[in-house]
Amino acid sequence: YLQELMSNRFLRIYANTDIIGVEYAGSIKNVISTGAGISQGLKNPYGSETLLISRASAEAKRLAVKLGAKPYTFSAESQAWCNDLWMSCTGNTRNRYFGELIGSGYSVKQALDRMKVFERETYNEIIEEMIEDNLELNEKTKKECEKASKRMDAGKFVTHKEAKKRLGL
Repeated sequence: YLQELMSNRFLRIYANTDIIGVEYAGSIKNVISTGAGISQGLKNPYGSETLLISRASAEAKRLAVKLGAKPYTFSAESQAWCNDLWMSCTGNTRNRYFGELIGSGYSVKQALDRMKVFERETYNEIIEEMIEDNLELNEKTKKECEKASKRMDAGKFVTHKEAKKRLGL
C-alpha cells in the first residue's frame, strides 16, 4: 500500500518486508563503503576496489543471513542492498570520503575533524538560508537556529540528536 501511495512517475519506491535484513544492509554497506574509500585513498587500482566491494558483499550476505536476514535482501536485485551498496562505495558519500581520508594518511581523529568542518559549513549554510528566507518558523525555532548558527561559527558542532532535542522534535 505505501509503495503505491508514495510512488509517482518521478519516484519508484521498492518495498521489502525483511526489516532485519534492511537494517543490516544499511549498516554493513557503510563499513564496506569506508573500505572502498580506504582503497581509493591508497591509490589502489579500480579493480582492487571493486574486488573488495564484491568479496565484502558476499561475506556480508553470509553474516546477515546467519543473523536472521532473508537472502533476497542481499541479492543484486535488491535496492536495499545492491543499489545502495554501489552508490555508497563509488559515489560521493560521507563513508567513502572518510575512508579516502584514512587511506591517504589521515588519522581517524583528523579525518573526523575534517568531516565535521565540512558538515558544519553545510548545515550552517542551510540554517542561514532558512533565517534569511524567513521561512514559516516559529520564534522559538528561529532563535534555536540562530544559536546553532553562532555555535557552528564558533567551531562548536551541533549533532542531529542535539538539534532535535532543542527544537522539541
